[in-house]
Amino acid sequence: MSLLGEISKNSEALRYHARTAEVAGQNLAHVNDEKYARQRVLAREGVMHKAFGGLLSSSLEVAGVEHARSELLDRRVVNEVGTGKSLAAQKEVLELLQVALGEEITRQGVNVGLDDLHESDLAPGSLTRALNDFFNTFEELSASPYEPAIKQELFHKIQTLVKRFNEAGKSLESIESDLTETIERSVEDVNRILAQIHEANIQVRRFELLDQGKAVSYRDERQALLEQLAGYVNFTTQAEVDEQNNPTGFLNLFVDSQAGFPPSQLEILNKDGVLGFSNDWGQEFSLAAPRDASGKTAKVRAKVGSDGKLGRFEILDGGSRYKDSDGPLLFTLLPPKTIDPVTAAANAQQQAAAAAVVAGQPDPTLQAGQPVDTQVEPADNFAIAAAAGGAVVAALKSTEARKAGEVFYQGANYYQALGNTIKDDLLADETKFMVIKEPLPNGIFTETKRSHSDVEYFAKGDQIYYEGKLYQATANLGPVNEELGLQNADDNTVQTSRGYAYGEVFKYNGNFYQASRDLAKGVDLSNLTTPSDPNRGVISIGANLPLKSQATALTWPNGQDLKAGDVFHFVGAGSTSNVEGAFFMALTDVGANSSSNPGNSNSDFARLGAYVDDTVPTVETLPQEKTVTTLDQATGQAVTTTQTELSLEDGKVYYHQATQTHFLVKAEPATIAGSKEYVASFNPNDAQWVKNFHIFKPDPNSGLAAPSIQRRSAPIGWNVAGGGLVEVNVGVAEAIVQDGEIKSLNILNKGSGFPSTDALFVKNQDGSTGPEVKLESGSIHGYQQSRLVDIEKFRTSLNGFVSTFVEQINTTYNPDDAPSEYLFGFKANLTRPTLGSNTYMEDLGLYGSEGNGELRLFRDETNMILPFGESDTFTLSSISPVVPDDLPVNHPDPTKLGLSDFKLQDYYVRGNDGFADDSGDPYDDDLDISLNKDSIFQFYASARRMKNVTTEADPSYPGDDGMPGTGDNEGRSTLLGYDSLPFRINEGSKAFLFGDNFSFDAVLDNSWNLASSLVIHDDLTAEGLKASNDFDEASNEIALSVAELGNGEFTSMISNMNADLGNTLSDVNDNIAHQETIETLLLDQRRAVSSVSIDEEVADLMQFQRSFQASSRVLNTLDKMLELVVMGLIK
Repeated sequence: MSLLGEISKNSEALRYHARTAEVAGQNLAHVNDEKYARQRVLAREGVMHKAFGGLLSSSLEVAGVEHARSELLDRRVVNEVGTGKSLAAQKEVLELLQVALGEEITRQGVNVGLDDLHESDLAPGSLTRALNDFFNTFEELSASPYEPAIKQELFHKIQTLVKRFNEAGKSLESIESDLTETIERSVEDVNRILAQIHEANIQVRRFELLDQGKAVSYRDERQALLEQLAGYVNFTTQAEVDEQNNPTGFLNLFVDSQAGFPPSQLEILNKDGVLGFSNDWGQEFSLAAPRDASGKTAKVRAKVGSDGKLGRFEILDGGSRYKDSDGPLLFTLLPPKTIDPVTAAANAQQQAAAAAVVAGQPDPTLQAGQPVDTQVEPADNFAIAAAAGGAVVAALKSTEARKAGEVFYQGANYYQALGNTIKDDLLADETKFMVIKEPLPNGIFTETKRSHSDVEYFAKGDQIYYEGKLYQATANLGPVNEELGLQNADDNTVQTSRGYAYGEVFKYNGNFYQASRDLAKGVDLSNLTTPSDPNRGVISIGANLPLKSQATALTWPNGQDLKAGDVFHFVGAGSTSNVEGAFFMALTDVGANSSSNPGNSNSDFARLGAYVDDTVPTVETLPQEKTVTTLDQATGQAVTTTQTELSLEDGKVYYHQATQTHFLVKAEPATIAGSKEYVASFNPNDAQWVKNFHIFKPDPNSGLAAPSIQRRSAPIGWNVAGGGLVEVNVGVAEAIVQDGEIKSLNILNKGSGFPSTDALFVKNQDGSTGPEVKLESGSIHGYQQSRLVDIEKFRTSLNGFVSTFVEQINTTYNPDDAPSEYLFGFKANLTRPTLGSNTYMEDLGLYGSEGNGELRLFRDETNMILPFGESDTFTLSSISPVVPDDLPVNHPDPTKLGLSDFKLQDYYVRGNDGFADDSGDPYDDDLDISLNKDSIFQFYASARRMKNVTTEADPSYPGDDGMPGTGDNEGRSTLLGYDSLPFRINEGSKAFLFGDNFSFDAVLDNSWNLASSLVIHDDLTAEGLKASNDFDEASNEIALSVAELGNGEFTSMISNMNADLGNTLSDVNDNIAHQETIETLLLDQRRAVSSVSIDEEVADLMQFQRSFQASSRVLNTLDKMLELVVMGLIK
């Protein structure tokens, strides 16, 4: 047995020496492999066993393989690789930006300047050379103002200069686009590397669980993959341990979150697999499809500035068959719905539980009666839990401090901070946060008009598009606002929960109150002085509002004295309408014979801001049977028939009982006539009436039975400063449509809190977008920083340079601001025209009196070019001598009404019955207006910036059918601004008044990158270039002034831009050189530990071979001895 034991022991030794020689040979094979760490075979003594003569041990055994690695050096190498790659990425972008201007300049360029002695700065094809040529040619023109050859040369220089600017802008766009694609590919590479690391992790764990030593080859492979990953993003690692706290060989990977301090760690790889990254947070998306089913959906990409605000919507595909004539095409952009991994896992668990319930299986995670989080608003969660009798779910708290207006996603909702908040503030606190109601506008959105504000009601959470902004109601709003009151814990008083504008009415504790001045939030409502408390600015109306049906009975003066607090009705100057009158309250005692009245005293009377309109007619009671006589065409005889007619008056409110609909007539329709059944089928909600009626919802909390409604005394508009309406601080844009295609998106609100264009996000296990990642090294970090800092600085500098250059040149060349006489311009698009408020009439106390016609812009025929780098607003204002018959004066009062030289007899009076003179009102001039409208209606054009804007008639326009004399929409006008813009004003059922106005904007096509949209004005020709505005042939003041602008200011601006790039690039190169030194030192140190030495390995190999040979000889000898023993036994 001892002989067999020796054989076994020496066999183990032979295997050990064979393995050592094999590993030595393997080391030699990887002598130049940087990823490979030198390996050594580990040995261990065999187990002890009992034998004759005592305990004996077996020979050496292979205990696995170890490699020569320093974990400290490996970690340092990973960290430094990321820093080096980040700097290399920044260098790459900076070099591309230098080329964008067609020049290259180093730090030396700061001192040498730009002149003819430095060809590197004035190289052919450079922007600086084009600028110098431009100014030099203008100087030549000043010397020979009428030389055709010089004009032709100048025209070519202008074209070349524009081309150089365009090239710079296009280069910038190309860099931005390429950068986006590079980062997208980098993210794909990162996710691929993570998958490979996960596979290496699995192999390491599988091997090492066999207790055969370390899986050194897989560990080497994993280290190489970690260094590759570090070249893209920074991360940290954590060794996984089992229940006994022993390492399993698995490495979990983490990254830092962008939010929070200190930032939380986000897992991107664990034993369950790879979570990975995504840089798609919704910045590229499709707009709502056009209403025309045959149309094509538009697609856009959002560009975000370094301040986290929306900078531009880039049109990737304009789509087709879009229309904005039915209303504004609004689109919104929200920050991404980032869900933290814990919440994502909980949601996945809830979904699995819900699926089990649907399948008929009980949810094992819930106890009976336990409330379920249905992801509704937090306040509702509490109510649901209380109603169910279960435990209240923990209130959601803000995960970090928020700034006023900041929009963020948490839990299951978007929130907007109403003020500056701190971490752990309750999200259910409506004084600090507003839950943003979804979905937000995406397509045609109804525009809320000031003229309807006397009847409309909005529930808490409703969103409205009002005067160019998107608002959300934080409370129920209407003609009367419900005031809940806030308890002040310090003095136990009750205060207003929001601000109120002058004249607003609110209801608190069963009584109505009115603001006698603009009130801020927090007005004490305790122990008010009645009827008026001037110190607090509050008027106490009482428990009821006046009824319109009582207006006649309450009319004053009526020979009776008024007591303080009495409500009465008054018609005349000082009321909102000479026809309708208004309700007032006496603030003091007023005698019957007093000369004081609402028209001459504000201290004794207050006009009430709201009343109950209990005179709203029901449509079903209005049809009348009428006898109609017509001529029979066949017989020529008069034929008498009976028909049913329904007439609806302009500006009146009606109630349709069958559909329980209140509507306001905004454009009086023709009489609805026909059979009784036909008229009875009338429905104001039908699409055919969309331009005639405004459907509205009255306040459902008023306690009034239909058809009665609460109503403001005048449509004075909505209070957007009191807190009842809060502008939703998200990205909001209105589409500009031309030929059915979306040409541009006019940004109305830039929002805030958007991630950068290249932001990186962790992906959750359920596929949802996790938190944003905070990068500090790696190539993706370098690209991010380049976009946020270097590209952004270059873009803003280039925009400022182009804008300043174009404005100064155009102002000098065209000092009189004459239309179409500029040298340069920027492409622009025209927005949808809107009817504004008539401030002239509002100054007289008359609101909502505007005419109901429309302005039609022929935008498809216009190529708008703006001569400066900002948008402009055009206004067409009516100077027609027309006033409404309900002007708050006594007819025909010739006194001035607040406007200089305004006398009623100098104006036409518009009635309330359209253009027909059937009212019998001697002051109703509707018939005259209708017959003379071509001479009466006049509109004055103006612009916010342009000084000389005029209009001229275009009677030759044949109408939409293109055939003169065949339609009623022939003839139009032309607005002469920066370009010729055809337009037509179509009258409605209510004539336009003096002061009515339309406005529209000329919006830059690409304000993000002005250089790319710079063009030569359409009307500019070589022959039309001028040296002077004077006809004297010797005059040259314009050419000379333009040439003098070439004093070096603009070339210095280019020099500074290049110098900034050169300085930054030089600093980056210095840092790269420093970083390369560090990396080289670290790699040298690691090579000293891990690399393969040929001499050492050859010596080891020879030693291992000799050991193998010795073991072989011993084993051979033992074999022969065993053979002799066996043969002896056989014999």
